Amino acid sequence: MLVNEDGVVLIDNEITQISAIRDIVKRHITNNGREPQFSVSPQDAVTSFKTTRGLSYENYISVLDEIKSAYNEVRDEAAQSQFGTNYLTYLARLGDDEEDVIKEQFPLKISLAEPDPD
Repeated sequence: MLVNEDGVVLIDNEITQISAIRDIVKRHITNNGREPQFSVSPQDAVTSFKTTRGLSYENYISVLDEIKSAYNEVRDEAAQSQFGTNYLTYLARLGDDEEDVIKEQFPLKISLAEPDPD
């Protein structure tokens, strides 16, 4: 994903609205090899995010928020399915010696590329 200084988002060379990022990232994370342009498994899903120089901080944070929200929603859905509760409640119930199986199933992997030099 590339976001230019005007806040225009390109995903697979197609202009996309910031509001659509969350659904696209969720499809990427949960694809399991069905669509070739997305990940083969949640553990292998890496969301690449590159900007051009001049992108406003507000737009940068908006894009990151959408990416992280996608992961949070996927984790919530998995916690509901597996444990009958949302992800935050599931986390609160974990004991000190228990591993977060949801986080292992859906690890947050974001690649932040440096903008190209002018």
